[in-house]
Amino acid sequence: MTDAPDPDADRYAYSRTAPARLVQSAELSAEPRELADREGRAEAAQQADEPRALAVQIRVEAGESGEGTS
Repeated sequence: MTDAPDPDADRYAYSRTAPARLVQSAELSAEPRELADREGRAEAAQQADEPRALAVQIRVEAGESGEGTS
């Protein structure tokens, strides 16, 4: 079998380069994904801190009013 010129090479060029484009796309989208992950962790940490802060505030207010002390 010989390599003959493909008259439709330009038409199907995208199919040969698609994996390269996908790799490039994945590399470009990795940074936003990492950024979103960091933002998600920061938001989760903030949400976890809110109940703690509320609990501290309740304890402080209870201590100031004399409630719950023996």
